[in-house]
Formats: sequence, C-alpha cells, structure tokens
Amino acid sequence: MIQDKIQSIVSNYAQTEVERVEGNFFKPFELIKTIEYYTDSKYLGGSKDDLGRDKPFYNVGNYRLTTSYKATPFATKEIQLVPDGDENALRVSLLNHELHDWFKESNYDAKIDEMRWNRPKYGELIVKKIEKGDTLDIQCVDLRNCVVDPANLYNLFVEIHYMSPSELKKMEGKWELGDLLENKNARSKKEKNAIGSDTDVTVDQYTVYEVYGEMPESEVIEDGDENKYNLYRIYVCQDEIVDYKIIDEFPYKNLSWEMVSGRSLGRGVIEEGFEAQVWSNDAVLKERDMMEFAAKPVFTTDDEEVEDNILTDYDSGSIIHTSDGRKLSLLNTVPTSLPQIQSILTKWDAQYERVSSSFDAVTGETMPSRTPFRSMAMQQQAGSSAFDEKNKAFGILQKEIMYDWVLPFLVKRLKKGHRLMADFTKEEAELFEEDFNTYEINQFVDKEVMARRKITREQYDMLFEIAKSKKTTRRLMEIPKGYYDDIRTKVDIITTGENLDKQAMFESLNNLMMTVAQNPQIMTDPALSKLFGKIIDLAGIDMSLPELTANLQQQNVEQNQQAIPGQGNPAGAQGIQPGGAGQENLGGGQV
Repeated sequence: MIQDKIQSIVSNYAQTEVERVEGNFFKPFELIKTIEYYTDSKYLGGSKDDLGRDKPFYNVGNYRLTTSYKATPFATKEIQLVPDGDENALRVSLLNHELHDWFKESNYDAKIDEMRWNRPKYGELIVKKIEKGDTLDIQCVDLRNCVVDPANLYNLFVEIHYMSPSELKKMEGKWELGDLLENKNARSKKEKNAIGSDTDVTVDQYTVYEVYGEMPESEVIEDGDENKYNLYRIYVCQDEIVDYKIIDEFPYKNLSWEMVSGRSLGRGVIEEGFEAQVWSNDAVLKERDMMEFAAKPVFTTDDEEVEDNILTDYDSGSIIHTSDGRKLSLLNTVPTSLPQIQSILTKWDAQYERVSSSFDAVTGETMPSRTPFRSMAMQQQAGSSAFDEKNKAFGILQKEIMYDWVLPFLVKRLKKGHRLMADFTKEEAELFEEDFNTYEINQFVDKEVMARRKITREQYDMLFEIAKSKKTTRRLMEIPKGYYDDIRTKVDIITTGENLDKQAMFESLNNLMMTVAQNPQIMTDPALSKLFGKIIDLAGIDMSLPELTANLQQQNVEQNQQAIPGQGNPAGAQGIQPGGAGQENLGGGQV
C-alpha cells in the first residue's frame, strides 16, 4: 500500500541520489542540508577541531545571497491588468483595483519578498496554492520539510507537517482520524543524554505526510484497479490514510535560479560557492594555526644557566645575565607563508564573485581611487544584466500565478454583489457609476426579452433613473452581481529597469545635448542631420529628428520674442498693445 511506500521514501531520503553523468551524483537531501549549515556559518563536521578548539567559519556566501535578493527587486505595483482585445476597459480597470485590494488583504508583497529570498538561496523556488472557501493563500514551500525525487520534481512530492493534538483535532470530521487522537505522544526522536547515549524522546506532535503524485488506484484504495492511474492528494498519519482525493493538477509551481539538466532542483547562489566556502575556511583555519604558533614567544640560548621558561621563571622587567660568549635571543616563529593565506582568500573570493555576478560595482562597495568610470560602468552593466534575466523569469512566474490561480479565484469570489473600498478620482467614480447602471439595465432587459416581455422606452428611461439614484462615492463602490462574468484580461508585468538601461540612456541624452549645443548646424545641414537622425534611432531615444528640430525652432522663436522690448508677452502687459502713430501711448513706449 501507499503508506509503506511513503515510509520507505522518507526514511531513505538521505541516501536518495541520481547520477547526472557517470560518477557525478546529485543528492537533494545533502544539498539542502549543506545550504542550511553554510548560511548558519556551521561546519558539516562540527564546530570543534581534533584538539577541542572552536573552528572559525569565514562566511563568503551570505552577503552574495543578500546581493542577489537586492538586485532582483519586485513588488505588486508592477503587476497590472490590461484589457484583452475589445474587452470593457472599465471592468478591467476595476478588476485591477480588486486585484491590488487582494494583494493588501493577503500581504502578497511579503510573500514576494520570501520568494525572492528562497529562490537564490536554495536554487529552486516552489510555491503552493491553498484555497479554502473565500480565501486564497500562496505559500513558499519549505524545502527542509520536503521529500523530492532527485530527477523529477513532481514524480512523487511529499510535504512533511508537524501538527499538535489540538491542530489535528480541528481536522476531525474532515479526516478519518480513527483512534489517532488517543495517542498524544505521537512523535519520537533520538536525543543524546549526558554520557552520549541515544535515548528515545517523545514529542507532543503528529507527523503528517501530504503526498501528491500519479499512482495506481490499487495503492490507495483497497481492491482498486492496478492498471488505472490517477493524480492523488493523500494525507498519511501514523501509517494510516486519513484523507485522499483525486485532483486535476498539482497545486505547485516552481522556478529555478539556474536550471541544471539531469536533476530536479536548480542551482542557487550558495551552492555556487560551495568550493569557495570550503577552501576559504581551510585557509582561515591554517591562518589560525599559524597565528597561534607565531603568538607564542620562543627564545633560544646556548647558556645552560638560563632558566627553562622565561614566562614563569622571570618577572616582568627582569634583566637576564648570560655567561661570557653566550647568547639569548628571541626566535622568529612567524611563518614566511602567512602572507600567502590572504592571496588564497582573494583568489577564491574573485572566483565566487565571477560565478555569482556579485562585482563591487553591483554590491555598492567603494571602488579604489582612480578607478576609471567606464570600467566600473561596464562591470555594473555586466553584473546587472545577469540579474535582469533572473528578474524577467520571476515576472513570468508571477504572470502564471495571476492567470492560473489568483484571477480565477477573484472572479469566482466576486461573482456576487459586493463592496469595494478604494481611492478613486471623481472622474473614475462617475464613469464606473454609469457603467454599473448600463450593466444592470442590460441584465434586466435581457431577462425580459428571454421571457418574451416587451420593454417600452418609458420603462427603460425609468430604469435608468432608478439606477442613477444609487450613488457611487469616491471611496466606496457597489459592484453589481455578475459584473465580472466572462471577463477577459491580460496580466502586464512592469519590471523595474527591464526594458530601460537608465545609465546608458542618460549618457546618450547628455552626449546628444552637448553635440547639438556645440554644433547647432547639425540640425540644418542635410547630410549631418541625416547622420544625426540615425544616431538618435540607434540610441533608442523616443524622439524623432523633426520633433527635436521643431522644439528647438520653437525655443528660438520664444527667445527672440522675449528679446524685443515690450514683447515678453505676445499680448503686452495685461494684454495692452503698444501705442501706434497718432494714438495715445497706452503701452508705455516712446511717443
């Protein structure tokens, strides 16, 4: 049965592996464990060395993880709905307000921040949809409590939950618990006592396995068909199936930081630095040992009258007398190879910097003096371009979540009439009020027509007046029932900086401005203006040469007008025209 299969998979997970190529094995359990140890600055083999001393951990990964998080910004304000074809733009605009209202209600910005952190840390982001009644929750799956197939992520996916007796009690009536609640000490674990022996310790928790996968009916249902496969969601507790259900699709979506063929989980920033972390720690440990040895003062003498230990046998300030011809000198114990330790650390730091694109220009470190600006700009562009692609992929994932999970949920929840609290402009409120009125009247007319009852013009006008009596305020919208039925919309992701390199654009605009200022004949010379227009097109500036020429000509006209006395304003002061010949001088000019 499926219970035995799950127990076998969970218990053997630490040894589960897949051979990507000959001799190269991938173990998901070891990967997650190593990531957790390294981000906590812990050694896999323990924090003590063979002599019982604490081992220093030189963490080279955490700040690069922070850099990856900061270099891939994303927020809910970048998610906007746009009409699909000839769809009613007002309905889509209002649904966009509903969507952002749900973002606030579910604190989705915090969920996005968690996604942005987990993806570079573990190399794989897995999100899960949990829909219960009128609530939808998008959760980041904790990979520490997951059992995944090393080759195929969704071959059989197991989440491990730890539930207290009170939490399990709440599931009574939904799950077939049987006599599970009678045994409260349902979970046990191994603990070492004071003398180092293993003892069984009971924990007041239940271990519940949430399992998803395609499997034969016979493994789930007694006397089931072994040749019929279904996609199941199964809950197992203490070797008992407490609930199962046939589902249509996995409630998960995933996104790798860097895809790796032949394995189920991607490669993240911390894994990129495994080798750099190991050998950086090795160099620091050697440096510690050298410094401990070098810190001990050792003297050498050929005088047998001198005591054996200068620290214990002599007081501070003592004068040591040696026999004639004898010497007492301090032995230099500083290893000559000590400076090479820093060189090793620098080399591994540079290697990790390249593979993680965490250059100083990207992290915001202060650059050395006399560093060429163009060199720093090129480093920043090279480092940022890698993160731009990561951010673009994250935006695509958010589109999928919106299309497949959030919008269907919202439209289903909003089918009934409801109220929407938002901050609308006066113009928006009036437009929405008119659209609501038209929608409700059309709904009523459709029903009457289907019932073969006629609607006169007077009745239609009366309905419109009644609908207009329902005032819509700028803060509160009364959304009619069925207003969002059959709505069609598209999700537009506006990723910050995705389509615009601001640094290069500013530099291009500055160069063009200086060129025109120094060579104004460029705008009038036929050959030069043609070449200049080509430069504008290639620079990607959203202004054509005729527009630029027209703007400059307009500025010149205005400047010339201001240079004529009394022509600062085309109408003169307060609209008074200068006096002409034979007229009273009302403009203040010479008579």
